[in-house]
Amino acid sequence: MREKSKVNKEKPDFVAQIPEYSDEEILEILKKRNHYQPDAARLAINEALKRNLINTEDDLLQMEYRVKPLKKSFFPEIDDDTQKKKISRSISRGLFIAGIIPLIFGLIKINEGQQTEGGIVIVVGILWMALAAQTIREVKPGTLRLFLIFLVIAAVYIFRIFLKLKSFIFMDLFIVATIYGLTIYGLLYLMKLHATKKPKS
Repeated sequence: MREKSKVNKEKPDFVAQIPEYSDEEILEILKKRNHYQPDAARLAINEALKRNLINTEDDLLQMEYRVKPLKKSFFPEIDDDTQKKKISRSISRGLFIAGIIPLIFGLIKINEGQQTEGGIVIVVGILWMALAAQTIREVKPGTLRLFLIFLVIAAVYIFRIFLKLKSFIFMDLFIVATIYGLTIYGLLYLMKLHATKKPKS
C-alpha cells in the first residue's frame, strides 16, 4: 500500500488536472499542444478522444487544430501549470536572494554608526526574505501586494540616499536601477501568472 501511495504522489499535477478541464479548455490545449509537456499534450489528446471532441488524431491536422504560435509579450503567457509552478519558484528564489542586499546595506550602516537606520534596514531585509520563502512554497496575492509596498518604500529610500550624495558614479545608479528593475519585473510577472485561474465547469 505504501508503494502505491508513493507512486501516486510522484504523478505530475496535470494527470489529475486535465481530466477536470472543460471541453473548451481541452480544445485550447490541443491548439497549443506543442507548447505543453509531451505527456500533458498526450493526456489532453486522449481526453479529447474519450469525450468525442475529435474522432481520430488525424483531426488534429485540420486548420482549427493547427498549433498556434505563442504571442510575443513582455510577460510571456504560460498555460502549462507544471511549467508555471517552476517559473514561479525560480522568480521567488530570485526575490529571496534580493533580500540579502538590505541585510548587507544595513550592516554597513550600523558599522558607520547609524544603528537605528541600519537596524530598520536589516529588519526589512529579514521580512522580505521571510515573505520570499513563503512565496517559494505558495504564491498568495496578499504576499505579492506586501512585496509591492516594500518596493515603493525602497524606491523612496534609495532616492533619498542619492539626493544626499554630493556626487555619484553613473555605474552605481545603473546597478541599482537594474537590480530594482529586475525585482519589480519578477514581481509583476508573478502577479500576472497567478492573476487568474482556469475556470472549472
